[in-house]
Amino acid sequence: MDGKGDLDEFRTLVQAAFEQAQRSGKPNWDEMTSAVLKNRLLNLTNGQFAQDRYGSPSFIHLVRRVPDLLELVSEAPPFHLRFITS
Repeated sequence: MDGKGDLDEFRTLVQAAFEQAQRSGKPNWDEMTSAVLKNRLLNLTNGQFAQDRYGSPSFIHLVRRVPDLLELVSEAPPFHLRFITS
């Protein structure tokens, strides 16, 4: 792609990562750090995930592009994220 990957694709991956956490029985499955989420995305894509595919210079920049899907709970590393379920 040209660095402007489809954000819908990113949204689908994020949803799959949180569903994976939910299926694992994690009590707070709808919350994780940005590092954990990125690792889950790398696992889901066999190591192919990269934020620059979506035109973002950093992972947290990409997260901020989907405020209706991910809430940034903490503004400093380690960034704590919450999946918006409704």
